[in-house]
Amino acid sequence: MKVCIFTRSIFKLGGTKRVITMVANEMAKEHEVTLVTFDDPELENRKMYGLGEKIQVEFVDSSQYKDNKFSVGGLFRTACKVLNNWTGIFDRGSGEFIKYLFYPKHVRKRYIEFFNSKDYDVIITTAGLILLLAAISKDVKAKTVGWQHNCFDAYVNQQSTLFWKKNSFLRTYIPKMDRFVVLNHYDADEYKKQMDIDCTVIGNARSFVSEKKSDCTAKKFFAAARFVEAKGLDLLLRSFSLFCEKNKDWKLVIAGDGEDRLAAVDLAWRLGIQNRIEFTGIVDNVQDYYLDSSVYLLSSKWEGWGLVVIEAFEMGVPVIAYDIVPIDVLITNGEDGFIIEQFKYTKFAAAMTKLANDEALRKRMSQKAIKKAEQFSIENIYGLWHDMLKSMQKE
Repeated sequence: MKVCIFTRSIFKLGGTKRVITMVANEMAKEHEVTLVTFDDPELENRKMYGLGEKIQVEFVDSSQYKDNKFSVGGLFRTACKVLNNWTGIFDRGSGEFIKYLFYPKHVRKRYIEFFNSKDYDVIITTAGLILLLAAISKDVKAKTVGWQHNCFDAYVNQQSTLFWKKNSFLRTYIPKMDRFVVLNHYDADEYKKQMDIDCTVIGNARSFVSEKKSDCTAKKFFAAARFVEAKGLDLLLRSFSLFCEKNKDWKLVIAGDGEDRLAAVDLAWRLGIQNRIEFTGIVDNVQDYYLDSSVYLLSSKWEGWGLVVIEAFEMGVPVIAYDIVPIDVLITNGEDGFIIEQFKYTKFAAAMTKLANDEALRKRMSQKAIKKAEQFSIENIYGLWHDMLKSMQKE
């Protein structure tokens, strides 16, 4: 099959880019795969996540496909989108007006002509581009697949996010696609219950395999995240502050960057724990940080999958996380980590203290975490993609 994976970016940092690369590499073993991206060609770096040479990359200038915001119609659509974002006033009926606001006819026509000129058998797209592909699915020759990379709540119920105030559009146009892939059964149930959308569930694979494992003796917690509100780093710092009241040895290492980094550093100072925390910024050798830690801390308020949990497990590091979707699919509470009632940061701190004080427990959890990671091998996960594409080929 000729498979197109259509994504805004593939050569920038981000978990979604890494997951797409892994799946594309496996897919290219049996299909002809092309990545279509809005990235600048100068950004091409196949070594970043190991993108295979068999995969073709086509760079598209997104400006050629955008609505003209300064035309009369463009100004009208922009004003209506802002109004709908605040009030949801146009989120009703068949969603036809929402389609017009975000993908007016002349924009849809350009994309339809582009994709139909390529003779793809299947087009797979991610995140916000799902809306575009859904809007044109009946007019493109290829079969279409939407591939969601975050949870239902993050996409649909968080203000100003991808699917916010577009429920009418989703109910009408997502079912026109041939498949809609979500990461877990919770999301599949929500889409079916709230919008009557059938979903295919395919989780994410572990992003690397390591022969080295943590011995869980280092007195260090580790977290890796974008510094944004969704990652709950304020909760993490408050938990660590409570932990520090009872423990004088352990440190917290946080890797990553983002718009809220300065706020996090400021909070650490205000809590008086700045000397117990290392803010590393973005790191290339994240496996080394897992190896040099004994417990991974996930303070997110929502996650689509929680790839870092599988990464930590692969390195033999138990995890403490809040009870968010789909954490109980990944962590067996009390076996390979702890799941904490959301968002009780005092209980989170208590779990940190428990693991810090019990090396034997950490090591038992470590062995079970390593075994759990094996369930998420790329071979196991890609098998689900293989089966889905094979079934589509027969239709």
